[in-house]
Amino acid sequence: MISDFTAVFVVILFTIIAFVSAMKNGVVKLLASGSAAAIALAVFFFAFNFLRDMPADSLGLDLSVTTIICAFVGISVLVYVISLIVFIFLFKALLGPDSPLHFFADGIPGGILSLFPSAVVAIFIFTCVRVAGTVQELNYTASLSQENIDELTRRIPPYPFAANWRNGIEAVPTIAPLLDLLDPFGNRLNRNAAAMVMMHGSGRLRSYLLSQPETNELAQVDEFLALRRETDIRKALDKQSRLNLVLNPALQATARESEHSGDLRRLDLKPILKGFGKTLQPDEPNLQ
Repeated sequence: MISDFTAVFVVILFTIIAFVSAMKNGVVKLLASGSAAAIALAVFFFAFNFLRDMPADSLGLDLSVTTIICAFVGISVLVYVISLIVFIFLFKALLGPDSPLHFFADGIPGGILSLFPSAVVAIFIFTCVRVAGTVQELNYTASLSQENIDELTRRIPPYPFAANWRNGIEAVPTIAPLLDLLDPFGNRLNRNAAAMVMMHGSGRLRSYLLSQPETNELAQVDEFLALRRETDIRKALDKQSRLNLVLNPALQATARESEHSGDLRRLDLKPILKGFGKTLQPDEPNLQ
């Protein structure tokens, strides 16, 4: 559906507007803000991927993942503000009227330079949509994994729209692998492993997975069932904390080391979840 590509269309529209604005009004401010945003995002992703476990290990602090993320966001905002000030002065000097590079300050060359900040904005928007879509998809998975799902057949909602937007983003070639490197939460391997752990708690849903060629082998992986007995994962499931579940080190290690990691990364949950939902709907009465 066209609506699945909403986030992609937003990024394309922003890129066009930024290109035209850089041609007419100059590219200095766009370059400065884009460069500052790139550094801030790099700091956040580095901290999130490599430093989020350091406080507990080195300082003996027991901080929640949410608290650590908020701290990293605060640091990234500070980095952005400082970098923005520096880059404004830098690009004004590099592209000023007396500079031999002034040719790139506006016009077609300026528009071409605006593609860099547009790419930074694209990564930010795509990451945010990807995270939102993953949260909604995992919530949807959890609702279908309830033990009393048979009693709720008339209240099964449609597949989440944010997850459709995320799928539209990942349909663009090379985007999904790139974002997998940056974002451990939206990472396809991690989020699908979390979904499999959820679905292994439902006998009926697991039976459905066993009946489907796309998920037959994955449904037979005993490690997903074993993960449900891990204390931290059990807490994340009980508290419905999708963040703690997907970012659990044991879950990520199991997904990464599994012989089915390739199938897990390529798994598209949408048709599986929608197909299972259809099996729960009562037959429509024959009115003829």
